[in-house]
Amino acid sequence: EIEAALERRPELQRFKAQRDQNQIDQELAKNQMGPGVDIVIAASQDLGTGSPTRSRPELEAAIVLNVPLRTRTQQGKLDGSVAKNEKLSKQEKFFKDRITADIRNSFSTVNVTRQRAVLAQKEFVLAKKLEEAERVRYVMGEGTLLVVNIREQTTGEAAIREIDALADHHRAIANFKAAIADALKKKESN
Repeated sequence: EIEAALERRPELQRFKAQRDQNQIDQELAKNQMGPGVDIVIAASQDLGTGSPTRSRPELEAAIVLNVPLRTRTQQGKLDGSVAKNEKLSKQEKFFKDRITADIRNSFSTVNVTRQRAVLAQKEFVLAKKLEEAERVRYVMGEGTLLVVNIREQTTGEAAIREIDALADHHRAIANFKAAIADALKKKESN
Protein backbone atom coordinates (compact mmCIF):
# COMPACT_ATOMS: atom_id res chain seq x y z
CA GLU A 1 0.00 0.00 0.00
CA ILE A 2 2.82 2.41 0.82
CA GLU A 3 4.56 1.98 -2.55
CA ALA A 4 1.26 2.29 -4.43
CA ALA A 5 0.30 5.36 -2.40
CA LEU A 6 3.65 6.99 -3.14
CA GLU A 7 2.90 6.57 -6.86
CA ARG A 8 -0.58 8.10 -6.53
CA ARG A 9 0.07 11.01 -4.17
CA PRO A 10 -0.14 14.33 -6.05
CA GLU A 11 2.62 15.97 -3.98
CA LEU A 12 5.16 13.49 -5.29
CA GLN A 13 3.85 13.76 -8.84
CA ARG A 14 4.39 17.52 -8.59
CA PHE A 15 8.00 16.96 -7.50
CA LYS A 16 8.55 14.61 -10.43
CA ALA A 17 7.25 17.24 -12.87
CA GLN A 18 9.44 19.92 -11.26
CA ARG A 19 12.48 17.65 -11.39
CA ASP A 20 11.85 16.89 -15.09
CA GLN A 21 11.52 20.63 -15.83
CA ASN A 22 14.70 21.36 -13.89
CA GLN A 23 16.54 18.62 -15.80
CA ILE A 24 15.57 20.34 -19.06
CA ASP A 25 16.82 23.69 -17.68
CA GLN A 26 20.08 22.05 -16.62
CA GLU A 27 20.62 20.51 -20.07
CA LEU A 28 19.87 23.88 -21.70
CA ALA A 29 22.44 25.61 -19.48
CA LYS A 30 25.06 22.98 -20.36
CA ASN A 31 24.19 23.29 -24.05
CA GLN A 32 24.54 27.08 -24.00
CA MET A 33 28.02 26.78 -22.50
CA GLY A 34 29.26 24.48 -25.27
CA PRO A 35 30.49 25.45 -28.72
CA GLY A 36 28.03 25.75 -31.58
CA VAL A 37 28.58 24.70 -35.18
CA ASP A 38 26.34 26.14 -37.88
CA ILE A 39 26.45 25.25 -41.57
CA VAL A 40 25.20 27.99 -43.86
CA ILE A 41 24.44 27.31 -47.52
CA ALA A 42 23.23 30.08 -49.81
CA ALA A 43 22.43 30.02 -53.53
CA SER A 44 21.77 32.96 -55.80
CA GLN A 45 21.34 33.73 -59.48
CA ASP A 46 20.91 37.07 -61.18
CA LEU A 47 17.98 37.20 -63.53
CA GLY A 48 17.35 39.55 -66.40
CA THR A 49 19.67 41.29 -68.82
CA GLY A 50 23.19 42.19 -67.90
CA SER A 51 26.71 40.89 -67.96
CA PRO A 52 27.03 37.23 -68.98
CA THR A 53 29.43 36.59 -66.08
CA ARG A 54 26.78 37.57 -63.60
CA SER A 55 24.12 35.27 -64.92
CA ARG A 56 25.72 32.08 -63.68
CA PRO A 57 24.28 30.65 -60.49
CA GLU A 58 26.37 31.13 -57.39
CA LEU A 59 26.55 28.69 -54.49
CA GLU A 60 28.15 29.62 -51.18
CA ALA A 61 28.75 27.39 -48.18
CA ALA A 62 30.17 28.34 -44.83
CA ILE A 63 30.82 26.69 -41.52
CA VAL A 64 30.43 29.00 -38.54
CA LEU A 65 32.01 27.94 -35.28
CA ASN A 66 30.64 29.79 -32.27
CA VAL A 67 32.66 29.35 -29.09
CA PRO A 68 30.99 31.21 -26.23
CA LEU A 69 33.08 32.74 -23.51
CA ARG A 70 32.51 31.14 -20.18
CA THR A 71 30.88 33.72 -18.01
CA ARG A 72 29.75 33.66 -14.44
CA THR A 73 26.15 34.09 -15.59
CA GLN A 74 26.19 30.87 -17.62
CA GLN A 75 28.00 28.94 -14.91
CA GLY A 76 25.59 30.41 -12.35
CA LYS A 77 22.59 29.14 -14.32
CA LEU A 78 24.09 25.67 -14.45
CA ASP A 79 25.06 25.68 -10.77
CA GLY A 80 21.61 27.02 -9.86
CA SER A 81 19.83 24.24 -11.72
CA VAL A 82 22.10 21.62 -10.10
CA ALA A 83 21.37 23.08 -6.65
CA LYS A 84 17.65 23.20 -7.40
CA ASN A 85 17.76 19.54 -8.43
CA GLU A 86 19.40 18.61 -5.12
CA LYS A 87 16.83 20.67 -3.22
CA LEU A 88 13.96 18.97 -5.04
CA SER A 89 15.46 15.53 -4.34
CA LYS A 90 15.74 16.29 -0.62
CA GLN A 91 12.21 17.72 -0.48
CA GLU A 92 10.88 14.67 -2.31
CA LYS A 93 12.62 12.34 0.16
CA PHE A 94 11.17 14.35 3.05
CA PHE A 95 7.65 14.08 1.59
CA LYS A 96 8.09 10.34 0.95
CA ASP A 97 9.17 9.82 4.55
CA ARG A 98 6.29 11.94 5.83
CA ILE A 99 3.72 10.13 3.66
CA THR A 100 5.09 6.75 4.77
CA ALA A 101 4.85 7.82 8.42
CA ASP A 102 1.31 9.15 7.86
CA ILE A 103 0.22 5.86 6.30
CA ARG A 104 1.75 3.77 9.07
CA ASN A 105 0.27 6.04 11.72
CA SER A 106 -3.16 5.92 10.07
CA PHE A 107 -2.98 2.13 9.83
CA SER A 108 -2.10 1.88 13.53
CA THR A 109 -4.95 4.22 14.37
CA VAL A 110 -7.38 2.04 12.38
CA ASN A 111 -6.26 -1.03 14.34
CA VAL A 112 -6.48 0.70 17.71
CA THR A 113 -9.91 2.23 17.02
CA ARG A 114 -11.19 -1.14 15.74
CA GLN A 115 -10.08 -2.82 18.99
CA ARG A 116 -11.67 -0.01 20.98
CA ALA A 117 -14.94 -0.39 19.04
CA VAL A 118 -14.98 -4.15 19.66
CA LEU A 119 -14.39 -3.62 23.39
CA ALA A 120 -17.08 -0.94 23.52
CA GLN A 121 -19.52 -3.28 21.81
CA LYS A 122 -18.70 -6.04 24.34
CA GLU A 123 -19.12 -3.55 27.17
CA PHE A 124 -22.55 -2.55 25.83
CA VAL A 125 -23.66 -6.19 25.49
CA LEU A 126 -22.55 -6.96 29.06
CA ALA A 127 -24.20 -3.81 30.43
CA LYS A 128 -27.43 -4.78 28.65
CA LYS A 129 -27.26 -8.30 30.14
CA LEU A 130 -26.67 -6.88 33.63
CA GLU A 131 -29.58 -4.51 33.18
CA GLU A 132 -31.88 -7.36 32.13
CA ALA A 133 -30.68 -9.54 35.02
CA GLU A 134 -31.28 -6.70 37.49
CA ARG A 135 -34.77 -6.18 36.05
CA VAL A 136 -35.51 -9.92 36.52
CA ARG A 137 -34.27 -9.67 40.12
CA TYR A 138 -36.53 -6.64 40.67
CA VAL A 139 -39.56 -8.49 39.26
CA MET A 140 -38.77 -11.42 41.54
CA GLY A 141 -38.63 -9.01 44.49
CA GLU A 142 -34.93 -9.33 45.24
CA GLY A 143 -33.72 -6.04 43.74
CA THR A 144 -34.60 -2.38 44.05
CA LEU A 145 -35.78 0.12 41.46
CA LEU A 146 -32.73 2.26 42.22
CA VAL A 147 -30.32 -0.53 41.17
CA VAL A 148 -32.38 -1.11 37.99
CA ASN A 149 -32.13 2.61 37.16
CA ILE A 150 -28.35 2.58 37.77
CA ARG A 151 -28.01 -0.41 35.40
CA GLU A 152 -30.11 1.39 32.76
CA GLN A 153 -27.92 4.46 33.08
CA THR A 154 -24.78 2.30 32.78
CA THR A 155 -26.22 0.67 29.64
CA GLY A 156 -26.92 4.10 28.14
CA GLU A 157 -23.39 5.29 28.87
CA ALA A 158 -21.97 2.09 27.34
CA ALA A 159 -24.08 2.68 24.22
CA ILE A 160 -22.70 6.23 23.92
CA ARG A 161 -19.11 4.92 24.30
CA GLU A 162 -19.82 2.32 21.59
CA ILE A 163 -21.13 4.99 19.21
CA ASP A 164 -18.11 7.22 19.90
CA ALA A 165 -15.73 4.30 19.34
CA LEU A 166 -17.42 3.39 16.04
CA ALA A 167 -17.32 7.03 14.91
CA ASP A 168 -13.61 7.22 15.76
CA HIS A 169 -13.01 3.97 13.86
CA HIS A 170 -14.81 5.20 10.73
CA ARG A 171 -12.92 8.49 10.93
CA ALA A 172 -9.64 6.55 11.19
CA ILE A 173 -10.59 4.48 8.13
CA ALA A 174 -11.36 7.67 6.18
CA ASN A 175 -7.99 9.16 7.21
CA PHE A 176 -6.21 5.96 6.16
CA LYS A 177 -7.93 5.99 2.77
CA ALA A 178 -6.92 9.62 2.34
CA ALA A 179 -3.32 8.80 3.30
CA ILE A 180 -3.06 6.03 0.70
CA ALA A 181 -4.88 8.17 -1.89
CA ASP A 182 -7.58 5.52 -2.22
CA ALA A 183 -9.91 7.85 -4.14
CA LEU A 184 -7.19 8.40 -6.76
CA LYS A 185 -6.75 4.61 -7.10
CA LYS A 186 -10.45 4.26 -7.93
CA LYS A 187 -10.23 7.06 -10.52
CA GLU A 188 -7.24 5.37 -12.20
CA SER A 189 -9.09 2.05 -12.49
CA ASN A 190 -12.16 3.65 -14.14
